[in-house]
Amino acid sequence: MTVETLINLELRQRIEESIAEELAQTAAAIGVAVDGEVATLTGHVASFREKWAAEESARRAGPAAVVNELEVRLAGEDTLSDEDIARAALSTLKWELRLPCECLQVSVSQGVVALDGKVDWAYQVASASQKLAHLPGCVA
Repeated sequence: MTVETLINLELRQRIEESIAEELAQTAAAIGVAVDGEVATLTGHVASFREKWAAEESARRAGPAAVVNELEVRLAGEDTLSDEDIARAALSTLKWELRLPCECLQVSVSQGVVALDGKVDWAYQVASASQKLAHLPGCVA
């Protein structure tokens, strides 16, 4: 076994352990491949929040880059119409983040939420993205 192979195996194990700590019930459905300093996540999760959490867990384990190819497979009760997701996104932006609705426009297509517009501070973009990732029915 080469040194590079051993390093890849060690990094892969750290990533798998980090994901298992964060997502104990979902970790078995997540595959991890490592090539050099690049980790690739494959498989499926039950929500966009889990997809985001798996990526963050992998990053904490130390790869230089993470490729997130996880598929979000919503359970039947979590499936919402795009209209319902858009309403929930607007409500979140208005009430939880206290962002004026006129500064950001929301679009939703097949559960994928996109934001467009301008805000005053970079933290507002990060906060909006994180909050919207937790919306029921959101797949990306």
